[in-house]
Amino acid sequence: MTNAIVTENVSKTIDQKKIVDDISIQVAQGEILGILGRNGAGKTSLMKLLLNIISPSTGTIQLLDKTVTTQDNSVLGEIGCLIETPVFYNQLSARENLEIHCLYIDEKHCENISETMALVGLGGKENELVSSFSLGMKQRLGIARAIVTKPKILILDEPINGLDPIGMIDVRNILSEMNQTYQTTILISSHIITELSQIASRIIIMEEGKIIRSLDQIELEREERSLEEVFIEIIQNYQNPAKNFVNGESQ
Repeated sequence: MTNAIVTENVSKTIDQKKIVDDISIQVAQGEILGILGRNGAGKTSLMKLLLNIISPSTGTIQLLDKTVTTQDNSVLGEIGCLIETPVFYNQLSARENLEIHCLYIDEKHCENISETMALVGLGGKENELVSSFSLGMKQRLGIARAIVTKPKILILDEPINGLDPIGMIDVRNILSEMNQTYQTTILISSHIITELSQIASRIIIMEEGKIIRSLDQIELEREERSLEEVFIEIIQNYQNPAKNFVNGESQ
């Protein structure tokens, strides 16, 4: 199976601290990969590296078989993303904001705007100023901007922030539909572990900039505990390896 995302020994050092530490991952085309980790674990930094927002100190990144560099990031036109809090031109309408994005990528995508707005639950809001939008509506608009070009890869950092339970379900359904219809590869992080467990086909757990565990769907299904319980145990074992070794010996 073709890999959509490949990183090899990617690290990022800022002020002599490694915020991403020797990350090597392969994400197959059409896979939905979830990223779990505490605040500061390196999830957002990894996504920014993939998007060439920041450059790696060491290692290589390939997206859709193209190596991403500061000199050549043309492949990013095939990537949709939502990183941290979405930012818009508040004095413009929702449609105008999406048009600017589409024109930057390719004018042909403008024809997708009405359909995409309806898909994210903003049908009928196209001509309203973004300044009048609630936090949840801006989040939906951020998702619309990420998917309006029907990208081959979606990179989403906390996409359900600010959404109510219905909104969370809507996003899950949208991502599942894109994945199934277009074989979109999705990389998604969330603090809401139950939501992540319902959509991801594989989950990696990060701590201190490293990947400390990878769990595929078969492993997740074998677990008789919730993903939240598994996550907490993995983090605790990572933080206290000596203690857990002693406990294991004594059992």
